[in-house]
Order: sequence, then C-alpha cells, then structure tokens
Amino acid sequence: MARSDRSAGRKKPADLVPMWGVLLGLAVALLPAVAGVSYLPKWTGELWSYATADECPARAPAADCVIRVPGEVKSRTTIEGTGQNSSDEADIYVTLDRDMARGSPDIPGFVTIEVTPGEADDLGIIGSVEQGERVTVTLFRQQAIEITGPSGETASKNNSPTVQFAATFALTVVFVMVSFAGLVYLWRRVRLYGMRSRFPGAGEKPFVPMPGWLIPTGICVGVSTVAAVLFGWLAVLLFSDAVLVPVVFGVTVVGSIVLGVCYRVLSARARVLWHGKPSGRHGRMGGTAGPAKS
Repeated sequence: MARSDRSAGRKKPADLVPMWGVLLGLAVALLPAVAGVSYLPKWTGELWSYATADECPARAPAADCVIRVPGEVKSRTTIEGTGQNSSDEADIYVTLDRDMARGSPDIPGFVTIEVTPGEADDLGIIGSVEQGERVTVTLFRQQAIEITGPSGETASKNNSPTVQFAATFALTVVFVMVSFAGLVYLWRRVRLYGMRSRFPGAGEKPFVPMPGWLIPTGICVGVSTVAAVLFGWLAVLLFSDAVLVPVVFGVTVVGSIVLGVCYRVLSARARVLWHGKPSGRHGRMGGTAGPAKS
C-alpha cells in the first residue's frame, strides 16, 4: 500500500512532441514547398508563353504558336475518383484531321483531353462512335490545351498551363506558410529546451510560445491567396489568360497587406473596448481622483 501511495504522489513526467516527429513533420511540409517554389517559375513562364502566343500561320505551325485543329471524337471514358477528395474525370479521345496533320510534326494525329464529366456534357460530347462528334482542339507546343464541342462551349484541359499555374501557386503558398511556422516552432523550442523531449519530475507541461503575429499573418495570407485565385479565374473569363499572373500575385500581396492593417486596427480597438478607454492626464482607467492635499 505504501508503495502505491508513493507512486500516486509522484509527479508524472511532462513531454513535448518528440524531436523526430517535429523534424518529420517539417520535412513533409518543406519538400512540397521547395518543389512548388522551383516549379512556379516554370509554370509562370509556360502560362505567359501560351497567353501571349500568336496564331500559327496556315499549314505552317511553329513551336510557340497556337493552332486550332478540327477533329472527331472517337470515345469518351469516365474515370471515377478513387479517394475521398478526388473527383471524376472524363477522358475524350479525339483524332485530328489528317490534312492538317500531314507534313506538320507539331500536330499529332490524335490527342486525349481530360475534363470533368460536367464539362464534357456541356460540350455536347456523348462519346458515341456512331455519332462521331466534330470538335475543335487548341494546340500549343504539341499539347492539347482547350476543346470546343458541338454545343459551341469551350473547356480547358485539367492540366492546362492556366490550371497548373493556379494550383501550383496556391499549394506553394500554403506549404511555405506551414513550413515557416514549423521553422519558427523548431527554433524557439531548441532555444528554450534544446533537443530534449522528456522532462522527468516537471511540475507543469513544457510549453513553446509562438509569436502573436504568426497566426494572424497566416490567416491574412491564406484568405488573400484564395481571393487571388478566385479573382484570377474571373479575370481569365472576362479578359484572357495573360492577366492571371499579375492578378494572382497582386491580389495576394495587396490583400495580405490590407487584411494585416485591418487586423491591427480592429485588434487595437477591441483591446480599448475590452479594457476601457484611458482617461485623465496619467492614463487612469476612470474612477475617482485621489484625496486633495490640504
């Protein structure tokens, strides 16, 4: 009984997240962040080249021009998403006109275009071999970028330069912010506790304080990034793909600054309302003055 009483009265050791867990989580965030930063200039240049490319001369396509080639749909295959966050995909197999492809190495004989099933329906593409719907495919650097269906609607390929740039930009911002927060946590933890994870006999659980500006900054940048992608998508619909890059970068930077300033102003006002407005020459919080000197 005495031994159990001593065990009950003994303080339990306080633990932090193991250092190997911190480093593993940081690596998981850093790898896509580094990959996104390295790939973002590539997709930015690819999008800019596509958006500013001229129409190819008739029957003389070049590498950096856009050409629209008529073709015929041979099949449409719907691929169901396997994961919880994955979506269905419609693969449209199109054979391009031989007279356009003959003697032109930059025009393939056939292409496969991936769109969503809803977009395929809007294009008016059923995929029946008997019908053989006539379509027009937009090519850039031997790659199918857009398809115009029998209904007159146009859909972009799921991995077009526009989609790749927008997705890479958004994911890069997210992983960069997560990596930055992880590096701040790691630096503060090592500074306070070194490489230790267990603290036998500690009275309270060790705590790693984070800067007060970190979470508001992450929220401001995250909200601005979402708004930038939405505004960029709207700008592409109203104008052209060429405006996507400046709109996305501009809205992210300006939005983050505006939201940060608004947060500073609102938080200052909230503190004043919560604690009361200072009054008097010496900043006393209300109340009566001290006794008068005789």
